[in-house]
Amino acid sequence: MGTATGIIRALNSGVKHLAIKRFTLKYPEEKLKFVGDGYQFDPSTGVGIAGLKGRHMLFHDHCTGCQLCSIACEGVAEAIAMVKVPEDQKQNKKSIMPQIDYGKCVFCGLCVDACPFYALYMTNDYELSSFTKEGLIYTPAQLQVKPFVSQDSEIQITGLTVITIGSAIAALELRSLVYGSIALMGTLGGIAGFFLLLDAPFVALFQLAVYVGSIAVLILFTVMLVKRELIFKKIEDKRRKLAGIGLMLVVMMSLGAVFLESGVKTITTDEPAVDFRDIGTDFVTYYWPALIAMALVLAGSVTGALVLARREDVENDQRTS
Repeated sequence: MGTATGIIRALNSGVKHLAIKRFTLKYPEEKLKFVGDGYQFDPSTGVGIAGLKGRHMLFHDHCTGCQLCSIACEGVAEAIAMVKVPEDQKQNKKSIMPQIDYGKCVFCGLCVDACPFYALYMTNDYELSSFTKEGLIYTPAQLQVKPFVSQDSEIQITGLTVITIGSAIAALELRSLVYGSIALMGTLGGIAGFFLLLDAPFVALFQLAVYVGSIAVLILFTVMLVKRELIFKKIEDKRRKLAGIGLMLVVMMSLGAVFLESGVKTITTDEPAVDFRDIGTDFVTYYWPALIAMALVLAGSVTGALVLARREDVENDQRTS
């Protein structure tokens, strides 16, 4: 009798749990979504602001190198070491900043509480795994980079995907070349949105400035100014259209196969993150001749389009007269 009762109780417990929402997630396809910012400390009020205690964020322009964060960590985890940094911050006369070893850090938040200048706070970034111990050591340059933790990333990616692919199809299928050029600008703008989601604002702005602001506008000006009948005449050929679609699918599948077989997903690096300010400095310092040459080529192209349009207008006036 006792065995039968135990079986019935076990079955009853299992049936009850069928209606309960599961707690496990299929990581990394499914991830926890946190609301609000990470743990912070307000030095003016002396009160900690509740939040997730994930990876630290370091503000270089606030850090004075006082070492209070390192002192607070002594005897707890001893995960913070002060290292030498370039002398580019006036308030940091010692030119030292914290370096955190996440192989030792217990995420207690005492270092954040100890900072009187609001130079440290903790973020929602909890994905810190690495194949080596050295990869768990974050330098001041790595701590300066804001982690990419988006609550609505899936919605944003879906929206940008619809805009990019939809405008690309419109650019190919619209009968008017003017509207097709505008749709092309939407496609290039959608790609810039992906760069923003990847926390690459400099690349996104470069995409908008060069491709949307220069090349797409150049194409639009050329279409609008050079009013030749052959440009606006569309030859309908269903076989060519189907052949083009087939060729596109073959190329995309081939590139996808090469990408998947290349092993790019397994590539790891322990190199520190590059600051976009350094990229901008390199562009202005070393690549300014290429940028000026590109600007001159674009300006010459627009000027040529104006000349061609002007010559066509003169020829038409001469014929009518």
